Amino acid sequence: MMLFCVALMAQNTMTMNLGKTHNPTTIKASKATLNTDKSVIWSDDFSVPANWTIAAGVGSDNWVIGTTGCQGQYAIPTIASTTAANGFAKFDSDFMCGGNEIGNLTTATSHSCTGHSVVSLVFQENYERYYDSTFVYVSNNGTTWTKFPVNKTLAANIAMANPTTVTVNISSVAANQATVWIRFTYYSPSTLNANAGCCYAWMIDDVKLQDLNANDISANKSLFDLDGKGYYQIIPFSQMGIIRYGEDVYNNGSATQTNVVLNANINSSAITANSTAFASMPSGTHDTLWAQPTITTPGVATSYAAKLSVSQTQVDANPADNVGDSVYFLADPTYFARTDNPTTFLTPYSFGTAAPAITGMEYGANYQFKNAATIDSIGVAIYSAHGATTSITGKLYTVTGANVHTLVAQCSPYTLVPANLPAYIKLPLLTPYVVTAGTTVLCATVAENVNIAGNDTIAVLADGTFFGNSAVGGAAYLQVSGTWGWYSVTGTVPMVDLILQGTATGIEESNTSGNFSIYPNPANDMVNVVSENNIISVKVMNTVGQIVASEVANSKMLTVNTSDLLPGVYFLQVQTNEGMFTRKISIKK
Repeated sequence: MMLFCVALMAQNTMTMNLGKTHNPTTIKASKATLNTDKSVIWSDDFSVPANWTIAAGVGSDNWVIGTTGCQGQYAIPTIASTTAANGFAKFDSDFMCGGNEIGNLTTATSHSCTGHSVVSLVFQENYERYYDSTFVYVSNNGTTWTKFPVNKTLAANIAMANPTTVTVNISSVAANQATVWIRFTYYSPSTLNANAGCCYAWMIDDVKLQDLNANDISANKSLFDLDGKGYYQIIPFSQMGIIRYGEDVYNNGSATQTNVVLNANINSSAITANSTAFASMPSGTHDTLWAQPTITTPGVATSYAAKLSVSQTQVDANPADNVGDSVYFLADPTYFARTDNPTTFLTPYSFGTAAPAITGMEYGANYQFKNAATIDSIGVAIYSAHGATTSITGKLYTVTGANVHTLVAQCSPYTLVPANLPAYIKLPLLTPYVVTAGTTVLCATVAENVNIAGNDTIAVLADGTFFGNSAVGGAAYLQVSGTWGWYSVTGTVPMVDLILQGTATGIEESNTSGNFSIYPNPANDMVNVVSENNIISVKVMNTVGQIVASEVANSKMLTVNTSDLLPGVYFLQVQTNEGMFTRKISIKK
């Protein structure tokens, strides 16, 4: 079981949070360490534990300095810092699990920053968030402390890259001060949430006080928006609209930066766009830049991969952190998907006692339409199912007003065959649904037609690292405290797609039979097919029916090379002794 109990958060906002998971999802790789030409004022690698004092704010759980990694049920990896072999500081909340935790790790003595007008605190960390917060406190007298939040943008069950280099501008407290103390605080008291005090862990190493460069901007968070409706990973031709790429930019230097610009480079400069420039960006400030490229509707399914970067007039001292995330979407003839990136799955047990043993729970995703279209089917990625009679039903709702869902179309019940899972399942609507232009919100869901008592029953694949706002993208229909209601599931979006009528592909996906399995899916350089019957051939086709890869064999296992394929949605046509079958796969790079 990958997901466990969760707490209901702010029910009036219709939001639920997932429980701790065995497969933590990770954000983008950490930025490169800052240039070494800056003056290092003080540093510590935790090889001498006496350089630090440890004290609990509440409870008895606290920091440990040593070389032993995490030991709890949901242990995150040991920090891969530069000097981890010498020792590091660790707050292993999952292992201690005291239920009431505030731990303070403070320099035993002060350090002088006299003569340094701009001071940064730099350290390496490994951290995953649950119901906790992480802070740096700084004091220049040992009594009054100023708080600097760290990792504040992370959602629950999201892990930092290991290691991540963190830079905090502490000049407001430390600049030109003869005495400076540093404190790291792990904050998860019982007053924070019912699930607090038993989270994951925070590890810290290689702490430095150093001067800031004069000129250093960084790309902190990449954004994507379609017609003001958030992120979609697959966009049908009929709904192609205004696409914008954004970047949260931070001036980490000591000097004001001028002419700060975001550049979006799409498909190796086939399409480019620049944002309007910030004429002046003072030290220590954040702002968001948006670039709006011209992307016309293609004639065939096309992948668009954008590399985002920021620049300024000044020569940047650390250009490596000017590069944002790579942002990907696929333009497709008929598929409409909030996400095609499975990183976890949802089951009724994901919500613990908040969702009792009942029938009819639904998981889904929200869609908005720029133009008129006809919806033919609902697609869903199912990871696993238990029991011979477990089934699902696809449903389609309009969403209006205060989260009011009105059923407008649905599919016939579909019986799941555990041996055929995981699989992508296409559920045709009983009557195709015609969408008018400008429809506010449609919600596509799959309902579980089985009592969940006794086991996890059905696991729906989901994206735990959803690029956009998951509260907008995802939805769940649950019974909480005896009352059914609609909720957004924070930090994840179920993989429930819409399939529109459009250009015929000549491809019909079959899932009702075929005793074979496909893995991995999504695939990268290869995909494996394992069958109970001999495999005769496997063909990989794009969404317009062109064969882009194939293999021939006479065995029960076959591997297809997909290393040359662009990221996107494909169909795998498997010919075995019992017939021909077609399954949807995704290629990721």
